[in-house]
Amino acid sequence: MSQNKIEVSNLTLKYGDALAVDNVSFSLAHGECLTILGANGAGKSSIGKSLAGLLPPSSGTITLDGDEIQNLDPYLIAGRGLAYLPEGRAIFPTLSVEENLMLGARKLAADPKAAVEHAYELFSRLGDRRKQIARTLSGGEQQMLAVAKALITEPQVLVVDELSLGLAPLIIADIYTALAQAREKNNVTIVLIEQYIDRALSFADRAMLMVHGHEVWNGPADSNADGIVRGFLSGETAA
Repeated sequence: MSQNKIEVSNLTLKYGDALAVDNVSFSLAHGECLTILGANGAGKSSIGKSLAGLLPPSSGTITLDGDEIQNLDPYLIAGRGLAYLPEGRAIFPTLSVEENLMLGARKLAADPKAAVEHAYELFSRLGDRRKQIARTLSGGEQQMLAVAKALITEPQVLVVDELSLGLAPLIIADIYTALAQAREKNNVTIVLIEQYIDRALSFADRAMLMVHGHEVWNGPADSNADGIVRGFLSGETAA
């Protein structure tokens, strides 16, 4: 088995002739969390889509446990243990909370009902609303449901895009607590795509900053990273 869970090498992504990501490389060890930071249009979400198989690279490679996956269909990548939580609410809005969770749990070899009950342990609000139609939940509760659907499949890798966008601080705290439990229990490797610097840096092991499709900095997500990232984003540091 490869020492790294994920390796991205010289990744270039385009939408037609428009360059979205230019020659980006990074790797993650088993159980490590990398946060990808940057303003809107920096290329963060494009990287997430590419990891999940939704945006094939123009060039470069993506390996998972040493095997190249950049040319695989999304369902095959998911079958290798990579779960992708896109920006927005990745739920079935006309189904109940419980029906959403059961659809997520049906892939498990273990007891799906037990997996759903675990989701209610992670997010008690969902347990209180298990029969409620998903579209009638608050935005924060819908995001909880999306995260719960991803976690109960027990992924080896979780790619999360704009987890905190538009959510209240208490909801964000609950969701990050659930992610921390997944890391501790299952050694989940996480790619965390965020705009909110403080929360992302406090959770991640390492950070990478994107500006206009280019990686301009990467390093430990420690006390020095906050000033470096804010410096780039405010234009105080030349890219």
